[in-house]
Amino acid sequence: MEYRRHFVAIVLIRNNVKFIAEQFHGFVESRGLKFPDVVYVMNGYDKPLCERGVTNCSAPLFTFDKRWNASAYAAGLPGSAHDDVLHPVMNHPFEELIDYPWEKKIEKGFMRVGVYAAMPFNCSRVLINKVGQTKAGREVLDVGIYQNRHWKVKVKTVPPVPMELHARWKWLLNTDGQSASWRLAKLLAINSAVIKHRSDAIEYYYRHVLKGLHGRDSELQAMAARNQAFAYRYLSQFSRTLYAKVNCLDF
Repeated sequence: MEYRRHFVAIVLIRNNVKFIAEQFHGFVESRGLKFPDVVYVMNGYDKPLCERGVTNCSAPLFTFDKRWNASAYAAGLPGSAHDDVLHPVMNHPFEELIDYPWEKKIEKGFMRVGVYAAMPFNCSRVLINKVGQTKAGREVLDVGIYQNRHWKVKVKTVPPVPMELHARWKWLLNTDGQSASWRLAKLLAINSAVIKHRSDAIEYYYRHVLKGLHGRDSELQAMAARNQAFAYRYLSQFSRTLYAKVNCLDF
């Protein structure tokens, strides 16, 4: 059973990398972009593989997320234990900004997510969903799990909600998946306040997203506007492709 599970995981990873590579190269060709002729190695796992100080990678390895210690980096130490080069995810496009009248937004925190086998059974998604089912939780949260592929997690699933309809809620909750959650880029494109689960898992752009707590509605609206401006400029497929090109040129 364990061998079969690993075998299935390897097959899925290969298919995922193949699909991502096709999406990436297709977009490059459609825009007429020219990339340098370099060795291009992509990591399909939800974790980095090139350990710092260990020569286990013969070429720069492009990966989608890794762990980051901001405090260590601020102190002049390495921010990560891995040398993988962060690469944009290309197979989750969301090429639009979504607006909904602020005064009509539902005054609750909203989340619809999946739970998958590689996640801890008590991950933040499961815990927030558990809180959301309590009497006190239902007063401030509208959360649910629409897909459950974890054999240790027993929850009642709910229907998924299209991303554009997330804009009806004032607060959108972003929790990690198996590593950094690729949903964050989509949430930033919506004119709602985003509450992100605190973790050390990052994608390539996380270090440029300012963090802070805001209370008044005017501050929340301003934050949502900044999120959308950031998403429009830096998180489109075109912006991601340009970032990947700079990666290839630099490394």
